[in-house]
Amino acid sequence: STDNTKKVIDTLKKKYPVSLIGYSKNQGPGFAFKYGFNHLLPRAKDNDTLITMESDNTTDYLVIKQMLFLIKKHDVVLSSPFIKGGKFIGVEVFRLLLAKVSSILDRLIFGINGVKTYASFFRAYRFSIIKKLKRRYKNKFITDYGFTSAVEILVKLSNIGAEIIEVPATVDWTKRKEKSRANTHQIQAAYCWRSKICKWTKKNRREKFCNNKCKRKYKGYNNWYNN
Repeated sequence: STDNTKKVIDTLKKKYPVSLIGYSKNQGPGFAFKYGFNHLLPRAKDNDTLITMESDNTTDYLVIKQMLFLIKKHDVVLSSPFIKGGKFIGVEVFRLLLAKVSSILDRLIFGINGVKTYASFFRAYRFSIIKKLKRRYKNKFITDYGFTSAVEILVKLSNIGAEIIEVPATVDWTKRKEKSRANTHQIQAAYCWRSKICKWTKKNRREKFCNNKCKRKYKGYNNWYNN
């Protein structure tokens, strides 16, 4: 981290029950999720709740209370700017268009019932479903260490029968504390790359779609993605 996270947490620890875990080199959000899940799995109870969120201050903290209420009867609660009551504030026009197109593509490719938001990090998980995910996929429960890891997690959770629900939320870019680390070309490629996306679904026609439409266009994607 280059934003004094450790120093801030050391200060907060004096007042709040905060624990710092991590590693020396940034290896992407997917690696962070996998590292954090693995750290908590042997410590958490089945009815414990895990909340993940973006670190750029765009998270709508006001919906956490609703998420905690809904997680009592569901396995996963997603914060969604795409459903009624949700919205975007201050997002660049091209990125907003890209987000909406990506949401449509995700729904067409993966087709999880009732889900419109696939890529947001801001979620609540019941820990019993995370344990089930780890039992089913073992150490491959997260294989994508980039920004599309959120999509991988969600699709695999759907594959094991997770009950997923969305709540309306606001994504406010006027409050961002740092620039996005994924450029638009990376985001476009991430949503199409066959070996990273389509292998998570068992639907052959969708795999064929990703392979034919995206592999040639973004053949250089694998180079930056794996570095």
